[in-house]
Amino acid sequence: MTIESSKLDLYKELLLKRKADAEVLIKSFEQGSKTVDLDEPIGRLTRMDAIQQQHLAKAKKHQAVQRINKIDEALKKISEGTYGICVGCEEVIDEKRLKAMPEALHCIECHRQIV
Repeated sequence: MTIESSKLDLYKELLLKRKADAEVLIKSFEQGSKTVDLDEPIGRLTRMDAIQQQHLAKAKKHQAVQRINKIDEALKKISEGTYGICVGCEEVIDEKRLKAMPEALHCIECHRQIV
């Protein structure tokens, strides 16, 4: 069983929008993930806070990049005609899951085994 064409178009639109949103996030996190200049004349606590903010921005940027990778994989599956099929058990992914997370590559049961 595969997903009907009209629904695939909706999922593709949603995926492309989420990808664009993630790309905007990446650009915003790039500024915050720049190296903290240790020679900058600021207080020790301010520097520690800046370093902590840098690490947080890097982590969030990494998450956004991972999300884009999943979205790209889902878009590839749409073009291949295998979108909505779990890569783990090869069963159809529940439509509720795809609506909530269109980049999902696993059904909820397989996802629970991974996490």
